[in-house]
Amino acid sequence: HAKNPQNTPRSDASTTPSSAKTTSDVRSVRFEGLTNDQKRKVKLRVENTMREIESNAINMKEGWEDIKDLPFLEKSAEAQSLVISTLANLVLDSRHRDSKKRATAGELTSLLLRNNVVAKQAFDAAIDEIRSTLDDIKIDVPKAPGYFAEFNKAAAANE
Repeated sequence: HAKNPQNTPRSDASTTPSSAKTTSDVRSVRFEGLTNDQKRKVKLRVENTMREIESNAINMKEGWEDIKDLPFLEKSAEAQSLVISTLANLVLDSRHRDSKKRATAGELTSLLLRNNVVAKQAFDAAIDEIRSTLDDIKIDVPKAPGYFAEFNKAAAANE
């Protein structure tokens, strides 16, 4: 596991990594609902991982491995989509409006896709959902469509 200098909560840090799945094995991905606790764990893990990457406490490889270690992520399309949505929302958040952070979130997303941590189908579902809310987000963050496009371009760059 990656270092956690801020002593931020980690969910199930002692779990063993699950075997790799392929994005083509869509039948193995469940489209069931997550519990509120599981949703909280996904968001917290993604937010903490981004914070650690940005502060150089961990590298990008350690970052995607941290996210991969969520015990229910492998078989839950909803959890995988939530990972992508959380990364995209961090990009759209007012505190994350610089291109380096958008590139970091995009690169992490790309690694999650390339290493089969997030299935393409789950990625597409998250992107479609975010795209459908961009007009609303634009009210508070006028440059949101551009920020989202930059994130999406970085995510797709090494897919």
